[in-house]
Amino acid sequence: MAAQGANQDKTHYTNNSSKLRKSDQSNFNSSPENIFYPASGQFSSTNVSYNTKLSKHRSESSSRSRSRSPSPTESKSAIVYITDLAFINKNDFELADLIRHRINAMLRIKLIGIQCYSKLGVGFIRVEKNEIKEYLINDVGWIGLDSKDGSSKIIFSEKLELISYIVLELTNEKDAANLPKPDEVIARWIEVSKGEKPHSCDQVNIQFPNIYRIVVTSLDESILTVQHEDFAIKNQIARIYLGADCSYFEDLPRSITENQIREAICKQIGLENISPLSLHIELNKQANNACVIACDTARKWAKKSSLDLENKSISKKENLTCRLLLRRIPESYNIDTIVNHKTFNNKAKIIKYRGENLILEISDKNIFDYYVRIGALRINDSTSLIMENYTPFSDPEEREIDSYTWYESEMFRYKPDIIQFVRNPDHEIFHFKWNSHLWLEQFKRFSSHDQSASKHVNARNFKNISPDVIRHQLQVTVMLNTIATIRKKSYIIGNRTIELNLEKNLQTIIYNHQSKLQRGGPTPLKETPYKKTEIKVINEDCLVIYERLVLEGKKPMLLNMANATSPGGGYRKGDGAQ
Repeated sequence: MAAQGANQDKTHYTNNSSKLRKSDQSNFNSSPENIFYPASGQFSSTNVSYNTKLSKHRSESSSRSRSRSPSPTESKSAIVYITDLAFINKNDFELADLIRHRINAMLRIKLIGIQCYSKLGVGFIRVEKNEIKEYLINDVGWIGLDSKDGSSKIIFSEKLELISYIVLELTNEKDAANLPKPDEVIARWIEVSKGEKPHSCDQVNIQFPNIYRIVVTSLDESILTVQHEDFAIKNQIARIYLGADCSYFEDLPRSITENQIREAICKQIGLENISPLSLHIELNKQANNACVIACDTARKWAKKSSLDLENKSISKKENLTCRLLLRRIPESYNIDTIVNHKTFNNKAKIIKYRGENLILEISDKNIFDYYVRIGALRINDSTSLIMENYTPFSDPEEREIDSYTWYESEMFRYKPDIIQFVRNPDHEIFHFKWNSHLWLEQFKRFSSHDQSASKHVNARNFKNISPDVIRHQLQVTVMLNTIATIRKKSYIIGNRTIELNLEKNLQTIIYNHQSKLQRGGPTPLKETPYKKTEIKVINEDCLVIYERLVLEGKKPMLLNMANATSPGGGYRKGDGAQ
């Protein structure tokens, strides 16, 4: 119906006319290849009402021309920018011919000039006068390039915003602390491109402070000379991603790597081995979030809404969720007073309130950035609250005991003794989540017969630490988690919370010579199962020896020797016998 309605009354612009007028129908070739068939009907309403809008536009234009003479500006040609330029399998010249043909076939408008930059996703067309420009922008809006499904389209725009990203390489913590300010990035951009000053420049997110979003509003040829060029800012290497798309993933599994994300994206957009110059992936391990910047051939990723990763569909985000963590809130304080604080401007809502900590989600990034920078919120003349960016890494209750939080970092700062932790009930180790698989993985790494593990750890500046000491520290970790479980009166298995039914008055029962235990008698043995018994005294962890014997096909029995003089024996120090 859309195509039929368009054929009944076609209107076009003639190059030598200063007014809009109807064309003789015979001058229009209505063959099927020149007709655009919209998919999903989105373009139908525009096509059917095409002549009505154009007549109205013509009438208004004629009225204005009768009341006054055209200004010099109106008599000149006009530029219309093309945005959201689809990346299809054509070079810029072929794409320009396709757009020129489609505009002529659909709208009967002949272009004075056209330039496409498909790798940047933008371009521009030059039309005869402002009247045509206004019609394309205000009435038409967009047209499709693909007559098969209408998925590829171009959008007509009065202004251009070419969004690019600059990524600075971080090789150490010193680089992160010495990042340039946005003004310094702009100054360096102008030096490198030798072009106009960018419209704006800012860091994309506090979790990725080395990535800057830079916006230019003119398609200067000098910009194209910096494409894929690396340059230096404050002695740090910077890479430019022109006309790029930026997206995020939140709350990723901790085991996910940048290579896994890259491979999944390549597979999803049907490309192999995309260059890092076209696809940049950066993982924030502390927050379990990732930033993806795609340009050039990888711009196909911009059209995707999710990523298939480890048999799960992970939603793509345009922006990261902005959350603030407020610490040390007085127990008697009214939380609503904080949430409704005037400086939040009704942009704050409660995510979680636990103990002395409050987690707020802020829907305005400018407000969020301000408070992350300030680091405090004044409630009244006498009360101010500490405030910081919230990530799962900054909240012990949301983090597991793993190599990042404990096993290969904090654990080595302490001696294998639980007393130092018991004296500090607020220590983070009592708040971390327990993961038995991760603990067992670490314990197996430091078996005495696996020397590669201890060498690997020593290489990380944990020198002179024997596998035996590390096993003691791992066993102390189990004991600390047991203490935390008793204090919380609950523990978690998978997604289930198991509540402990603990009595208030627990008693320790001591079994000694006064206990009412029945005495055992001799056990008759007709014949010995073995000809001889070999006894070895080995300075090894009993669990390690037990595992080794099992692997040898034996059926060992493990006897836990209690201490006759010291209750608990070496439990506090992580002794394996306990």
